[in-house]
Amino acid sequence: MGRLFRKCFLATWVTLILAGAITFFGMRIYRLAESPGEHVVQGPGAAFELDMAASVLRHSGPEALALALNEIGSPMLVIGPDGRDIRGRSADAGLQSAAADKPEGPLPDGVLQVMTKKGEHTLFIPAGSPPPYPDGDRLLPPPPPPSPWEPLAAAFLASVLLSALLAWYLARPVKELSGAFSAMAEGRLDTRLGDAMPRGDEFADLGHSFDRMAEKLQTLILAQRRLLHDVSHELRSPLGRLQVALGIARRDPSRADSALERMELEVERLSALIGEILSLARLNSGVENEPAERIDLGELVEGIVHDARFEACGRDCAVRLEELARVHVHGRPRLLSRALENVIRNGLRFSPSGGELSVQVGFCDGWSVVRVCDQGPGIPEQDMEAVFEPFARGRDTGEADGFGLGLAIARGAVELHGGAIEAANQEKGGLRVEIRLPSVAP
Repeated sequence: MGRLFRKCFLATWVTLILAGAITFFGMRIYRLAESPGEHVVQGPGAAFELDMAASVLRHSGPEALALALNEIGSPMLVIGPDGRDIRGRSADAGLQSAAADKPEGPLPDGVLQVMTKKGEHTLFIPAGSPPPYPDGDRLLPPPPPPSPWEPLAAAFLASVLLSALLAWYLARPVKELSGAFSAMAEGRLDTRLGDAMPRGDEFADLGHSFDRMAEKLQTLILAQRRLLHDVSHELRSPLGRLQVALGIARRDPSRADSALERMELEVERLSALIGEILSLARLNSGVENEPAERIDLGELVEGIVHDARFEACGRDCAVRLEELARVHVHGRPRLLSRALENVIRNGLRFSPSGGELSVQVGFCDGWSVVRVCDQGPGIPEQDMEAVFEPFARGRDTGEADGFGLGLAIARGAVELHGGAIEAANQEKGGLRVEIRLPSVAP
């Protein structure tokens, strides 16, 4: 069971125990308050008879006193240490118990307690005993006993207070959570609970989970807003060039052919850009219906490198497969192929003329690893993380091709497979991109 369950259980249990204890001891006090003095004959005659009986009890013992009381026919009761009358006579159970409990404080009139070798004895004449007694003996009206409702009221009050504390303990974090969710619903994405629930129970865990959710949600929404801004900016340029080409064709029909060629080029770029944006959107939304299967990562990389060499020939570059290990992963072949191709082509695009791009496939600590190293200018350290963001062109050398979405798509595809992708500058120059994917047994 959880920590919150234990706290609620202990609080409820303590409440019931405390209420029961108050009721029990309250009723005990109420019963002890019913002392024998409220049910005995009081007066000079009763006092004289009790004194004589006490003397006999002290000097001759309870057996002698029992014989003497039987001879004179006295109604006196003598309760011994065992809680029973020494003559075996029956008495009111409440009266006997109250006498045996020996309430603290001075004894009431009409009650004597005598200590003998056999223990303490309580002597009294019960109310309603037959006369005669000397004049002046009378049965005093008993004082009103304490109300039995007092301990019950105390137990009720204790249970109410403890229940209120428990309710406050449970309601306060719920109120904090409700307020935080309302703030998030109103668009305040920076809402955090922080230390509003600094307790080590499930409510504290829920608060930390809310903070993580809010931080992730804020990051995603801000990234979406930034993406919309970047998309609008990227679309504006080719659309502007299309408008210019259209205006040239209208004003100067002799240049219509060149204007149409330019318009065709811009339309192709728009189509490619929209395709990249849709691919990134599908990755970010998790909408991908390609079935997963077992993939030989080395074989997949080898095929991509083979295709990249044709593109490298036109740039006077070389693509070398330095290390090829037969490692296997579980995933979607098309997505992984797209991610690896984007990384390799990105490195090739920034490699200088006559440069070399190296690719390695290996295994490390349960991960299948692909490293792509180029000989380009590298990336400033402050831009290292941003290079995987959409439309990032930290190293753009001015070529018209590319929209800054390739590495963003690669990161989305790798993370979708439970992997990670990192970039770092090499000591001898150039950039190293490393992809790690969970490996499966061959």
